[in-house]
Amino acid sequence: MVILNPIPLLKHLVPAYVVMLLLSPLSAYVEDRELEYILDQHVEAMGGRGAIQEIKTVSMRGVTTSKSGEDRRIFLVRKLPNKIRLNLDSNNVELVVGYDGSNVWYYYDRQGNITAPEDRVSEFESIRRDSPFWLPITQFEKAEYKITRLPDETIDEAKCYVFQVEIPDLGTERYFVDQSTLLAKKREVDEINDDGSVEKTTTLYNDYEATGGVQFPMSMETIGEDGASVIIKFDSVKINKGIFDSYFRKP
Repeated sequence: MVILNPIPLLKHLVPAYVVMLLLSPLSAYVEDRELEYILDQHVEAMGGRGAIQEIKTVSMRGVTTSKSGEDRRIFLVRKLPNKIRLNLDSNNVELVVGYDGSNVWYYYDRQGNITAPEDRVSEFESIRRDSPFWLPITQFEKAEYKITRLPDETIDEAKCYVFQVEIPDLGTERYFVDQSTLLAKKREVDEINDDGSVEKTTTLYNDYEATGGVQFPMSMETIGEDGASVIIKFDSVKINKGIFDSYFRKP
């Protein structure tokens, strides 16, 4: 499921808040047959395996808005299995971050003045964490990460299934799936930092629309542990437009 996530906590995209963008494909091992049935129904609600497997690339355009009300344009392009490029315009400064499947790169474009200090590349390594393309609960058949079911919870009067994904060395993720629509409503990430501390991020998904027979959330809000948040509203989703691998490499 192309759920964004666009959107690890990619820090330094915009000062004072963060946007979560996630990269390499996640999958999971499920032991509970009832849980497997629920996840299978979730995949069907997303559009079904057939439609999902047809999607090879996706391009999404939209606007991010902080609590201060400042708008920034976002352009996100992904290609299976694990390539991504993000452009974010902010006050005459464009940040471009990419991952070509092997290397993370970035640069700032300040009205034609290109800068990309090598000692700052590590700030964008979180883009590797997992896939912005499909959530682990949408690829539950594969056996890399373990999914367990937690007690149901209610979010905004919607009763939700709750699933926890354990990711070795990186922490845990929890997904809240609306029992009426069977679409993801919320995601919580506990990410283990290099110093051993745990950073929590919450992403809310809304306004699903179908493109190519698959449901995409056109509105998302990502909330950091300090309460800072960013809202992303996508106005365009295009799939399978034929994007060369070179687009994801460092210029």
